[in-house]
Amino acid sequence: MRKFFLLILCGIFIWASSLSAETPTSNDTENEIKAYRLDIVVDAPASFLYPYLIYEDKVSRWNKDESVEVSFPRGIEPRIGKQIHVSMKVPTHPWMLMEIIKLDTNREVVTRFVDGVLEGTFVYLLEPLGAERTRLVHVMRIRPVGPVVTVVWEVYGKRMHREKMKNFLKNIKRVVEEDYRRQTAEE
Repeated sequence: MRKFFLLILCGIFIWASSLSAETPTSNDTENEIKAYRLDIVVDAPASFLYPYLIYEDKVSRWNKDESVEVSFPRGIEPRIGKQIHVSMKVPTHPWMLMEIIKLDTNREVVTRFVDGVLEGTFVYLLEPLGAERTRLVHVMRIRPVGPVVTVVWEVYGKRMHREKMKNFLKNIKRVVEEDYRRQTAEE
C-alpha cells in the first residue's frame, strides 16, 4: 500500500514538473483565466449591502473563518490600494496578498492577487433587483502559481475555495438581512 501511494505521489510531481513550462505567468492577460461565478439574492438595497463588503467591522461579522489569518499591511480603510494579506492555517502556510483595484460605490469591488500562491481577480458585483433586493455576484478569475500549487489547487483547493465562498455568500445574506430588518423595524 505504501508503494502505491509513493508511486501516485511521484506521478503527481512528474506531472506537476511538466506543467512548469506550460503554467502561465502573471504577465498573461486576465481573460486567459477561466472565470467562475456564484451569486445570491439579498433582501436589502445595494446601498445597505455594499458596506458589508468593504468595512472591516462589517466584514468581520460574516467572515468568521478560523482557518485563515488576515492582516492589512496598508491599513483597514476601504480604498483603492488597500492590501489584504491572507495566510492559511495549515502546515505549509500558503499565503496570498490581494489589493483593491476598483471601488464603485454600491456596485462593485475588484481585488487583484498581487503576490503569493494565486493570481487573478476577486470581484463582488451588486445588481439591484428593485428597491429592496440585490443580487450579490461573486466572480473569480484565479489560477495557482507554480506546478506544486497547481496540483494542490486542482486536487483540493478549487473545490474547498468554492465551498467557502458559497458559505460566505450565505453568511453575508444572513447578516445583512438581519441588520436591514432590524433597521427598518426601528424606523
